[in-house]
Amino acid sequence: MKSTSRFAFLTITLVTLVCSTPAGAQRHVFRSGSDLHEALQQDGANYSFALHYIVGVVDASNGAATKDGFCFDLNANGIKASRIADVVKAFVSKNSQMWDRPGSTLVAAALQEAWPCK
Repeated sequence: MKSTSRFAFLTITLVTLVCSTPAGAQRHVFRSGSDLHEALQQDGANYSFALHYIVGVVDASNGAATKDGFCFDLNANGIKASRIADVVKAFVSKNSQMWDRPGSTLVAAALQEAWPCK
């Protein structure tokens, strides 16, 4: 049942991304923390893509914490996507020296700092 819920969430997220993209708009693939930082500073579609990217990283990692990972359960802790985006945005903004790293690395580092494993 849990994997069905995740599959449904990922499907809905993917459909939302595809349907919310204006015709002719460039698809944004986050290759670096710099790209993620830039998108998080904007409004509209770019911010929406950044938010969905962050949620995708979280969803792929949720429940798979390691000794160096982050620990929380979105459902059990009631953490909202907007709260996670705020944490990531603040972390990325204050760690410009990491902007050359993959966006997913910055998301994981931000969450590890905010919700470390005990």
